[in-house]
Amino acid sequence: MVVRFIFLSLIVAVLSYALGRSHAQTQETAKQIEIIKYVHTKTSKIHAAPHAGRDILLELMRNKKL
Repeated sequence: MVVRFIFLSLIVAVLSYALGRSHAQTQETAKQIEIIKYVHTKTSKIHAAPHAGRDILLELMRNKKL
């Protein structure tokens, strides 16, 4: 009877561990997808912005803003 209880407890522990591990992997994947979307949004905004010309860059450098 005791052996059966220990065996069932071990099975429950292993299944709980496996379930927790898969849940953690799912959360990590969701974070990575969120980061990819964030980076894509930021790069899209940068690519959509007009490029600064030489005169504007020189003026920013003289004003110590660049």
